[in-house]
Amino acid sequence: VSSPAVRRRLAQAGQTVPSPAEAMAELAARGVTELLVLPTHLVPGSDFAALQADATAAAPRFAALKMAQPLLADPAARAELARLLVTRCPAGNALLLAGHGADGPAGQCYRALARDLQTAGGGRVLLGVLRGEPGFAPALAALQTGGWRQVVLQPLLLTAGTHARRGISGPGPDSWAGQLRAAGLSVICKNRGLARDAGVRDIYLRRLQLLCRRPSANGGEL
Repeated sequence: VSSPAVRRRLAQAGQTVPSPAEAMAELAARGVTELLVLPTHLVPGSDFAALQADATAAAPRFAALKMAQPLLADPAARAELARLLVTRCPAGNALLLAGHGADGPAGQCYRALARDLQTAGGGRVLLGVLRGEPGFAPALAALQTGGWRQVVLQPLLLTAGTHARRGISGPGPDSWAGQLRAAGLSVICKNRGLARDAGVRDIYLRRLQLLCRRPSANGGEL
């Protein structure tokens, strides 16, 4: 688990989970010679950068170490995800996906996904992020311009944790659900992470298969 905060919470619950660096060291000690690293991160933010640093440090211990980019940093995988999410939009409704958001290259990945969703869904599936762009205001404006009265609100997060329960679908007036209702829209909160969708898991598995087929080269990336 790459997140120190998640590892601390798991430890408090009595479950010890190794960090990526610890897991790589253990695999090397077991005699593993080729290591494939498939991040579950959606964007190349600080957690992914830390994982990259761990992989770079561990690479000399393996004959080959290959690491994939985050899902939304891979144009083909991002377009595939967009097409999948459009199929998850209920008939007669708009689907608003709420992501975490980020600055820099990670933020550009969200904007690219928003364009892919527009191409695949023709405006039925929208994306906003809690931090950065595209934010809540343009998503609401697009819903109003499109004449949508009912919207399904779902987190664009692998797991539906605190951000989903509070900032996105929370009962308070400042949550996205609260603001949408205040604007006169009927809101259905689908408070589940992307990892619960078998189609999303299949995308990750196909990326792992592609990574397996790449020529072995220490530090190679997909």
